Amino acid sequence: MEYTIQHHSAYAMQDKFAVIERSVSKIANLFNISKSQLKSRTRKRIVVELRQIVVYDLMIIQMVNVETIAEYFGMDRTTMIHCRDTVSNRISVEPDYRHKVERMTA
Repeated sequence: MEYTIQHHSAYAMQDKFAVIERSVSKIANLFNISKSQLKSRTRKRIVVELRQIVVYDLMIIQMVNVETIAEYFGMDRTTMIHCRDTVSNRISVEPDYRHKVERMTA
């Protein structure tokens, strides 16, 4: 019985992160970077910007729970909210950036 519970728990975690994995893989492949780079705590501008776009896509378009996203990236939920807000703010003032995000998340 214990094995079954652990098995279901592992399966649920896999399911829980499936949408996130797809988004991360898509962006990583588009920009020829590794998924581990996107998940890392690096502050390299390109990686930070791409991570922010992934988080924006997950929260706004895919409607993934912020706690789930934070858990996947191993970061605080407030960091994920900051990512979303940064992209939202740039979209509202930079039409070219809005088009870039739309193309990346389509």
